[in-house]
Amino acid sequence: MKKIIFKVLPALFLTFGLFSCKTAQTSVSNQQSEKINLIKTAQMQVKSLQATDLQEDLSFADELTLAYSMTVVNENNLVTQTVNGSWGVQKVKKKQLITENEFKPIEIIIPEKSKLLTSVVLVEVDNYEKAKKTVAQINELGGLAQIPATLIELGSMDTPLSLILLGLKATGTGLKIIDHFDKDDVLGQNTFTLTQEDLKKGQTLYSIPLTFKGGKTFVNTYHYDLAYLLKISLLPQKN
Repeated sequence: MKKIIFKVLPALFLTFGLFSCKTAQTSVSNQQSEKINLIKTAQMQVKSLQATDLQEDLSFADELTLAYSMTVVNENNLVTQTVNGSWGVQKVKKKQLITENEFKPIEIIIPEKSKLLTSVVLVEVDNYEKAKKTVAQINELGGLAQIPATLIELGSMDTPLSLILLGLKATGTGLKIIDHFDKDDVLGQNTFTLTQEDLKKGQTLYSIPLTFKGGKTFVNTYHYDLAYLLKISLLPQKN
């Protein structure tokens, strides 16, 4: 009986060893076949808007709208996609603080060998009711939806306002948004750029504080503080 056991045991060990090797090979093979591709995304969230001093001292309120966008530019300096968001039109009083829950975040995918531009434009509007309807249309088209843009050379987009208008024109809606974004009514504008080299560094959060000041006379000087957060993430790509 002992002889039979000794003869059977090596065979069992050999069988178990072969099975283990096949299982390990199968596991490695499955891991390779299930390799997940990651895509780089960006999210822009306006955190706050503070009215320190108003443009309109007589009415004790400024009628404001804020437009913001993210634009992706490829290695040939061509705009490949853009997404827009907006807030307002809203009457803002002196010292009023608007917090992040009133601003919709926007998101976009950043392909390899691309750079990212984030733009903001703060505007005081003259025709409140008319501008309110227009901004409502922008909100409907913007938000989290990406808006594909025609391949346009970045050189022609020389201001934050022109970058934002590009995204609105790309919707094909024919909105005459420029009627409400007259240069004389722009209280402040800014574009922040992340180059290909910046995006390779691995930084995930960028806090952007901005201050917009101005006024033609001492009577109608204004001061607004704006802050937004830019978050870069790596997410699994859906096949």
